Amino acid sequence: MEVVCSTNVYARNNYYYRQTWSVKSCDLVGMHLQDYCINFIDCCSRGLGTRVDAKDMIVEHGGRYVRIAPLPIGIPYDRFRTLAVSAKRTIPEEKKVVLGVDRLDYTKGLPQRLKAFELLLAKHPEYIEKLEMLQIAVPSRTDVKEYQDLKEQMDQLVGCINGRFSTPTWSPIRYIYGTVSQQELAAFYRDAAVCFVTPLRDARCFTIIDAVLIEAIDFSDFRALTMPEDERTLRMNYLRKREQSQDVDFWMKSFLRAIGRLDGEEAPVVQAFGLRPLSLDDFDDYFAKCKSLFNQKLALLLDYDGTLAPLAPHPDLATIPSQTKELLQRLSNIPDVYVAIVSGRAVSNVKEMVCKDGAWVESKGVYLTFHYRNVPADAQAELVAKAKEIIEKHGFLASHAHAAIEAKPPINWNKGRASIYILRTAFGLDWSERVSIIYAGDDTTDEDAFQALKGMAFTFRITQNDMSIKTAADRRLTSTNCVFTLLQWVERYYSSRPISKPA
Repeated sequence: MEVVCSTNVYARNNYYYRQTWSVKSCDLVGMHLQDYCINFIDCCSRGLGTRVDAKDMIVEHGGRYVRIAPLPIGIPYDRFRTLAVSAKRTIPEEKKVVLGVDRLDYTKGLPQRLKAFELLLAKHPEYIEKLEMLQIAVPSRTDVKEYQDLKEQMDQLVGCINGRFSTPTWSPIRYIYGTVSQQELAAFYRDAAVCFVTPLRDARCFTIIDAVLIEAIDFSDFRALTMPEDERTLRMNYLRKREQSQDVDFWMKSFLRAIGRLDGEEAPVVQAFGLRPLSLDDFDDYFAKCKSLFNQKLALLLDYDGTLAPLAPHPDLATIPSQTKELLQRLSNIPDVYVAIVSGRAVSNVKEMVCKDGAWVESKGVYLTFHYRNVPADAQAELVAKAKEIIEKHGFLASHAHAAIEAKPPINWNKGRASIYILRTAFGLDWSERVSIIYAGDDTTDEDAFQALKGMAFTFRITQNDMSIKTAADRRLTSTNCVFTLLQWVERYYSSRPISKPA
């Protein structure tokens, strides 16, 4: 990946969620810089709630692990060395030119570059008629208004600066809005005195790398214009040597080495990697900054299927493990812990079965659920469409659940409102000031609770196999075993602290 900003900046991107998940579908993700690796891992942890190992740069995704590594890209070194020799001279030897080559993009800092050159001429008038700036701006996203505005700004700045400093025989800025051939570009790099590069946000800047191979040098301050020849030669030789050893072939091989796909002596022994099983220490780390919130009572709001009990083909088979059941019993006996099960199951748990291709209907009193988990895959789409048609025809709302369609009456009631009702009933109207909350669920219906309790609760979504699910929960857990570990942490913490005094 080219550039990964910090989480609070990157998350403003409308496609942030989709981009991050698609990248995590890889086995290895290479970034240009170590900082981008750190930012990406932080985006996965804070932005998506997935489990990560920042030290070893590993991200958990759908029951497997993705390795993140700094693998800076290179260029075809030999090709540019050849071009440096064969390209015809484009700038006379007596001219001293500062060169800029960029896409016309807001990240490149082009207006700032022109203003910096204007300031240089204003502060050092001795460079008037002795120094020119050649800026090549390659058109980019010409149909986007912001880029059109940037082009207009550049045109105005070039005109303003040239109008201020031009003489009858000299203009400070030559501005090319268009593309140039690679042969011409190589000549510009070779013949220019200084390469002027000012990205506001960029990764491996190929303008700098290409210029290093030809003749120019990175320009970041006034000293680039007055650098002694011996220092210039020393720096250029060092930079060329680095780019030669880390060219595009080296970059490609570094990817293959990282995943153990190179044959021969270059292939290292790649050891299996991954995250250790979730432990109580992980929840210690997660809750470390918020432990003061646990000085009051705790409300545990838990879904049943897929959260406390593993999902099963039929609800009757989704039984809660005995260890989890015993743990819930112990938690309910702790004075400061309040346990509530927030489930779509009927209280009576009486079910009406309709056996057709593995599909059946579960009656839940005020609504029905059409299950199609056991339906052959090629028949599911047709049955789901028919079920939704029947549900909506009779005035009910059809909503998706785990391999099921729920038919609900058109009333404003969901797990979010149910959770608020439970908290208000158990702790009073000022419940938000008197109780800390943990909510865990695995279903689409739990998203209503995640939204309703946003900022007021610690929320966990059990995503199991489908890690691409978008969620409003704070964190993701991969299985009911992780929920069990979470409950163990609650038991350990609340069993070892003094009982809170009534408010």
